[in-house]
Amino acid sequence: MNDFTRYGSVEVNKDDIITAFHEKKYCEKGLINGGMYAIHTTSFLNKNLPDIFSFEKDYLEKFILDGKIAGLQKDYYFIDIGIPEDYQKFQNDYQIILSKYKYEKSNNNSFSEFFLEGLLALIN
Repeated sequence: MNDFTRYGSVEVNKDDIITAFHEKKYCEKGLINGGMYAIHTTSFLNKNLPDIFSFEKDYLEKFILDGKIAGLQKDYYFIDIGIPEDYQKFQNDYQIILSKYKYEKSNNNSFSEFFLEGLLALIN
């Protein structure tokens, strides 16, 4: 992304190993920290975390150097639905894509593949 403050960013090395997390600071250009996380349960539970904590600040940023955390870089449609305006934008985008899907059910694609292709078409 370009010129953002709303999202945390990550730095990765040439092997896509995350070397740093920067939570919600201005970034002229960079990779945002978003998506899903696959975490080794035992390792996570063995951390000395308070009952209430910030996953980003108290876990990711604090324990980044404890082990290898890899990132998977994707250049797809992304929207954070955490504010009403963006939630409504997603609702509108979703309805457009869903209506296209109903009329173009072909190529044996799954709905998730079709949805992703439709979102990409919307932003291109």
